Amino acid sequence: MNKKAFYYFLGLITAYSLIGRLVGYFMPLYFQELGLTGVQIGLYFSLSSVVTILLSLPIGVSTDRRSPAVIFMFSFFLMGLSYVGFLISKAFF
Repeated sequence: MNKKAFYYFLGLITAYSLIGRLVGYFMPLYFQELGLTGVQIGLYFSLSSVVTILLSLPIGVSTDRRSPAVIFMFSFFLMGLSYVGFLISKAFF
């Protein structure tokens, strides 16, 4: 891997982590504003961490079939959809 690609990748991961941490810090306050209890908020965060682990397992198979650029674009698209869902949500189903 050349240095330019490494620094690009490092910058991308750093920006993603920073934005994720900033949004994640305010998520419990947002959920509390929606009227969720502490147990529901804790359940959401515990399930989201388990789902992240489960969804990252088949990444080796998917990179064999698709280009990593396509996989990244699709994952960013899905993250964008989830953030739009947070913007328009009014209640937890």
